[in-house]
Amino acid sequence: MGHSAAPVELVVVQPNTDDMKAVVKLADANRSTRPGALCCRLRRVPSEPPHRLFHGTSPDAWEEIAKVGLLPMHRQYVHLSADPGTALEVGRRKSSTPVLLTIDAQAAAAGGNSFYEGNEKVWLADQVPTTFISHPE
Repeated sequence: MGHSAAPVELVVVQPNTDDMKAVVKLADANRSTRPGALCCRLRRVPSEPPHRLFHGTSPDAWEEIAKVGLLPMHRQYVHLSADPGTALEVGRRKSSTPVLLTIDAQAAAAGGNSFYEGNEKVWLADQVPTTFISHPE
C-alpha cells in the first residue's frame, strides 16, 4: 500500500557565495527507494581535496573495490574521511576487522575526478578509480 507525500521544499545554504540560498522543489519525494533519501541529487561545488583521504570498509567490500574502484552504490556520493581514525570507525560499522584504504585525492583530482567538501571530517566524490586507491597489505 503506497502513500502520497506533499512536495518538499529544501533550502540549501552555501557559505561564501553571493547567492546564500538556493531553493530546490522536490515534487515527488515519495518516489525514493529508501526512507529519508531524496529523489534527486544534491549538487555540490567541487573543491580541491587534501593530499590524502581515507575510506574504511569490510574485507569483502575491498575485494570488489579493488576491481572497480569506489562507487557511490546506494548513495549520492562516495564518502571519504579526512583522517584514518574516522575511516576506521566507519569501517567498524561494516566489519570487526575493517580495511583502511588511502586515496591519493590530489592525483585523482588532477586526473579529472571531482571532490566535494562535506564537513571538517567528511569529503565526497562521484567515484574513485582503483588507480588512486592503496591498501597496505
